[in-house]
Amino acid sequence: TDTVVEGIHFTSESIGWHNLGWKVLASNISDIASMGALPSYAVVTLGLPPHTKINDITDLYKGMLSIANQYHVSFIGGDMVRSDQIFTSITLTGTTTKDPLLRTTANVGDVVAVTGYLGGSAGGLQLIQQSMKTNKASQDYLLACHQMPTPQVKSGRILVECNIRTAMDISDGLADDLSKLCLASNVSAKIFLNEVPVHSLLKKSFPETYNELALYGGEDYELLFTARSDLISSIETKINCPVTVVGELINKTEKRILLIGANDQELEISSMGWTHF
Repeated sequence: TDTVVEGIHFTSESIGWHNLGWKVLASNISDIASMGALPSYAVVTLGLPPHTKINDITDLYKGMLSIANQYHVSFIGGDMVRSDQIFTSITLTGTTTKDPLLRTTANVGDVVAVTGYLGGSAGGLQLIQQSMKTNKASQDYLLACHQMPTPQVKSGRILVECNIRTAMDISDGLADDLSKLCLASNVSAKIFLNEVPVHSLLKKSFPETYNELALYGGEDYELLFTARSDLISSIETKINCPVTVVGELINKTEKRILLIGANDQELEISSMGWTHF
């Protein structure tokens, strides 16, 4: 289940109704993908002010239905309540015939890998918040990353087929989400900063801060997983997106996450991503 609240997770300036519908369901589908499962049935709760326009609600559902149809999700009910702030809460079920991917099954010696590129969603949000001007290719890419993310359902299924046991999605930022995985598995991890995958369009738009966006930005909805190093080459040939080894798991240390820069120098972690409270 996932909830978005106006003023906390979005504003009317940062996203329209159609893309809001897409994104809130995408975040739920991503949670199902992170366990190597297929999404199936959803129930939707809407909190709406009395002045909400019917056309806006229609656009919200058009956005949800556009991604639901791509991933074979069926809406089977829900609720609608009066609220001073707009909120949407979706509960989504998923199914799998194999053991689901978990956070508790990581082992010391595993490598840490991610699908796709990181930081694009945070870059898109900054474009909106700061009214930044950039080239059209960068703007289209970054806004799509933020407003219409693509859940990695096929990638999750492939990880299960390749006998991977440990994964989660990147919703709160690489550093923060890897920290949660390490806590659940009672290990620590090194992140090699120079290996974190960042798209060239993000680098062009944010040449000074792209690393921070990739580490701490969140809402990328890519998959973070751990595996024996000898399994990575097989996974790379099957997943239809970049797969990048960004770190390794080590015995539990005082620090859950060690950020390693050039010449094996340990860097300070300035933030741990999105915090809810």
